Amino acid sequence: MNLKNSKFFKRIQELRRLSKDKIRKEKNRGVRIDFELESALKERNGDCVSSIQRKGCTGNETLKGEKYDQSEYSEKNQKNQDVSDGLIQLNNVCFRLKCASLPKSQLLRDEQPNISIKGSICVSNSRYSMIGRVSKTLGFKVVKEAKLWNILWTDTLPGVELYKSMKRFQQINHYPGMMEICRKDLLSRNLNRMLKLFPRDYKIFPKTWIFPADYGDALNYANNNYKNKARTFIIKPDSGAMGRGIWLTNDLKSINPSERMICQTYINKPLLIDGYKFDLRVYTLITSVDPLRIFVYNEGLARFATSKYVEPTTENSCDLFMHLTNYSVNKRSSQYDLCDNDDCGSKRKFCAINNWLRRRNYEVDEFWGKIDDIIIKTVLSAWPMLKHNYHACFPAHDKIQACFEILGFDILVDSKMKPYVLEVNHSPSYHTHELVDRQVKKALIRDTLLMVSTPLADKKTDIT
Repeated sequence: MNLKNSKFFKRIQELRRLSKDKIRKEKNRGVRIDFELESALKERNGDCVSSIQRKGCTGNETLKGEKYDQSEYSEKNQKNQDVSDGLIQLNNVCFRLKCASLPKSQLLRDEQPNISIKGSICVSNSRYSMIGRVSKTLGFKVVKEAKLWNILWTDTLPGVELYKSMKRFQQINHYPGMMEICRKDLLSRNLNRMLKLFPRDYKIFPKTWIFPADYGDALNYANNNYKNKARTFIIKPDSGAMGRGIWLTNDLKSINPSERMICQTYINKPLLIDGYKFDLRVYTLITSVDPLRIFVYNEGLARFATSKYVEPTTENSCDLFMHLTNYSVNKRSSQYDLCDNDDCGSKRKFCAINNWLRRRNYEVDEFWGKIDDIIIKTVLSAWPMLKHNYHACFPAHDKIQACFEILGFDILVDSKMKPYVLEVNHSPSYHTHELVDRQVKKALIRDTLLMVSTPLADKKTDIT
């Protein structure tokens, strides 16, 4: 038998040719397959948004790496490298980015690295056009839901049927069971349970009751702790969003005990900037639940109330522009401040908050460390359920993670610089009505897609 004419021999020759072509293309592009950290950093000497701002930099800097530990990194991904604002993963080692001075002649502030990803993404179920635009700039092919996509980006939570029908090469931007921390009532239940188990470690949220089940406990708390002075409580729907249905009261007896709602103690001494109350929208990316991998984005939004703050009284408790910081509420105020300057406006970046804190001699790194701690503990409160649901829905996903998710943590800081988690959003808004929105959210989406798409599986070999 002549082996040169056999199908097996021809297949071997074809694979050799494809391998040589691939190596030649890599050489022509000037890309080494196993490049060093310095080469990776050179890819990101462009617009330094997320990692710089928490350090209080101005944008006129390049990046350098600071090593930190990350355990349980799979062997299959050891050769993958992630280059994104704020974090680099390279051969089982992670580097957090810092700023270093760079001569003005070398600044590349508006230049983005030339990265092309061969994959497809479906954004048909997302109302945010920015998702599709950013995906195209990265080389994704935008396809319809009926096609075989690599990534499905949707605003709503998928059903179990969709999870079960996913192929091994597909990813979706929501985890099954994430509502355990994204519904107000379930978040309260999980955090209260952890508070009973770890009373010293879980004082990370305002004291909370779920009505009607905890109505009697809330009344006893108010009567026993505030006999001689009024205490304000904030009432929220158990599953609402965008500030709808929220109001303040100092008389729990006036509440209908049969209604489903959340009752929290109101933090009446918040940290103020220029006399205004504000909260922090901290974006958090979860790329794996087993093992648990959490990435906190270094840039985000500080959202301000539009009326100067005064401690709540019977007269001003109805002034939601003073007591609520939600953008969806305050955008209706005539005092809403649209400002492109970092140090003003009703919506500001974290870099402006960091600069304000430094000017008043606050420890910025310690402050953000507390927020990171809160985020980790909040996710851990639902971690067993997340892990169980993931393995139940994706028993065959053995090459890549089937899910990733961006969460929006709403953090309120009191006058003693103690942060509290108020709620967690499973589908934070990606509207870009203002310049500050575009600066933060575009980079957030871009870096997220870079991180989750690095180990994209091959459709042809993984269709089952």
